[in-house]
Amino acid sequence: MTATVQKLLDGPRNAVFHIVGIGATTAQVVVDVSTLSGSPSEVRVDKIKGSTNGSGGGNSKQMSLLWDATTDVQFMAIGANENIDIDYCDIGGLKNNAGAGKTGDVLLTSAGDTQGQYAITLYCVKKY
Repeated sequence: MTATVQKLLDGPRNAVFHIVGIGATTAQVVVDVSTLSGSPSEVRVDKIKGSTNGSGGGNSKQMSLLWDATTDVQFMAIGANENIDIDYCDIGGLKNNAGAGKTGDVLLTSAGDTQGQYAITLYCVKKY
């Protein structure tokens, strides 16, 4: 299934995305920097809030967030049946360290059966 992505804010510095989905999704672009105002090259993630609900399909994680590149780089794994509220501002946010072929985009991959549900909000800062 495909996650639904809602862009809540696309300001000169910040961008906020709300992502809701049910079931498995593979490498779906949830933050596409080419669609952001001001033409940033990438984003850093300052905060992640949300929850997952479901079995995870027997996997230890329900979903992964990844930096898009030639070889995608996972920067967050969220387990099944978790509530998260993580603030990375004190360390300057999570920076895209994807390396070769990085696009600046953020991908989502979710495991699980058709009952796995998730709602995640990403608070991002644009980098030019």
